[in-house]
Amino acid sequence: MPTKKRQASASNADDCGPPSTKRLKTKAKSRSETQDNTNDSKKSKASSRNADSADNAPATLSVGQLFKYKPTDDSSDTARRVFDWILGPDMSVEQFYEQHWEKKPLLVKRNDSQYFKDLLSMEDIWAMITKKKLKYGEHLDVTSYTKSEGRKTHNKDGFVSIEDVKRAFGKGCSIRLQRPQEHAGPLWRLASWLEEAWDCPSGVNTYLTPAGTQGFSPHHDPVDVFMMQTEGAKSWKIYAPLSEAESLPRFSSRNFEQS
Repeated sequence: MPTKKRQASASNADDCGPPSTKRLKTKAKSRSETQDNTNDSKKSKASSRNADSADNAPATLSVGQLFKYKPTDDSSDTARRVFDWILGPDMSVEQFYEQHWEKKPLLVKRNDSQYFKDLLSMEDIWAMITKKKLKYGEHLDVTSYTKSEGRKTHNKDGFVSIEDVKRAFGKGCSIRLQRPQEHAGPLWRLASWLEEAWDCPSGVNTYLTPAGTQGFSPHHDPVDVFMMQTEGAKSWKIYAPLSEAESLPRFSSRNFEQS
């Protein structure tokens, strides 16, 4: 889901590992999937000022309903509350920055499988693919990973067909949506509030993975990643950096072999 851009440097949780059970995950990262770095906070402020345009996005939920409180007139206060909602209830924003950011991964357990359910569902994804003119490689990727064959991309040419995507999903392929917030109001609002909270651009990827399969090989990216499980369940392996130089990497890694 939302990703926070690195400016001088930012933490990377080395977010690789096998999704061994099921299904839909939204990936909130502290930088967009495009690999451009930026030191210009003016871009993020401009994006925040444009947050009002999210109200024109297709959505069934208001910001207040989505984040379970009434937005205040102070956008920075609202943004902070949104970030607190992601981390909470047992981890404050101050604790996160002091104890975890650029230091170590954080796992939040809530015993509430419905916590992020209103952000995006499987039905939302199928509807998005059906109704929107999405292109392979630009908006959507079909991927797979096995120890014997490694990481593979199964994209076709041109526009995405819902029949082809469902067929690939049924055969065990993962579906990655890039920038789904362009077509989903709740994600759009989430990304814009987090841009305000982080004072830098954010980006969103969504992953739909069949049970018992894996779509990507172990790797690391130069981004801060916030994973939000919106539906189903998934197992992850978090690896320590291979060297000090890779603790806060500036570039994506090669694909590693699964241990």
